[in-house]
Amino acid sequence: DRLVNSLYKMHFARDVERVVVCDKRVTEADIKMFKEAIDANYMFELFVGELPIDRPFGVKSSMAMHDEKEHDRYFLVNYLDFIIGHNDGEVVSANVTRELNLEHLVDITDWKEGMKIQFYYSVHWAASPHVPVAQALELQLKSTMPHGHMNMDIHWLAIINSFVLMLLILSLFLLIIIRVVRSDLSRYLQIPDEELNAVEEETGWKLLHA
Repeated sequence: DRLVNSLYKMHFARDVERVVVCDKRVTEADIKMFKEAIDANYMFELFVGELPIDRPFGVKSSMAMHDEKEHDRYFLVNYLDFIIGHNDGEVVSANVTRELNLEHLVDITDWKEGMKIQFYYSVHWAASPHVPVAQALELQLKSTMPHGHMNMDIHWLAIINSFVLMLLILSLFLLIIIRVVRSDLSRYLQIPDEELNAVEEETGWKLLHA
């Protein structure tokens, strides 16, 4: 991963009303890539000065259509409304509207020939005298950290569940193999199970007899 300059132009304490920043023609392959990114819960991260912002790449929702069957609908985030806090001539907070609604999203469920997606942004500045400049980065990290911790907890839970399930399946497989080998050995050597158990109990590094 590497940082690149974005197309979002910001000037200190100067609001920007909703404006088009990019008008992109998308192909069917682009739409497929967007859907895969949404399915994988991709996040994007932006930096305003030194302050990080992370948000979901898009959302997926199940909606009932005319046939009353639920279908997955994919929505790409195409409008970012930046809210920048400032104090003593410095940027002390940076956020993007958390409540996503239809004005922030575009439906990409179905691709059409010549399909275009417009990307928008707006900037609103607000005085934040309660946020000290020296603590701006620390407070910003705390505000974004719950998203990361929640995702990490979910990922670790999935990994642990998969590991436990794998151990159970492996144990069951080994148990079946042992029973099959034991049965075959007893049949081919014509050794009764009682004698086979006795042989297993007498195995060891050295047998001592009085």
